[in-house]
Amino acid sequence: MEKRPKYIDVTALASLLGLPKKWLLREAKAGRLPYIHAGRRLLFNPDTVEKALRLRTPIDDQEKV
Repeated sequence: MEKRPKYIDVTALASLLGLPKKWLLREAKAGRLPYIHAGRRLLFNPDTVEKALRLRTPIDDQEKV
């Protein structure tokens, strides 16, 4: 089992999830994605973000994937 870093920056998160960096930042600033501040940087826990995204997705859409 591959161990992921506990916190990563938005560029790494965008690459990991295949989502636009700009969208992730907008969602985080709007309070829809969890993050922490480290100085001026936003850091994300990939597992927590994936869970938050799954909770936002309707169950019907998850079954089609």
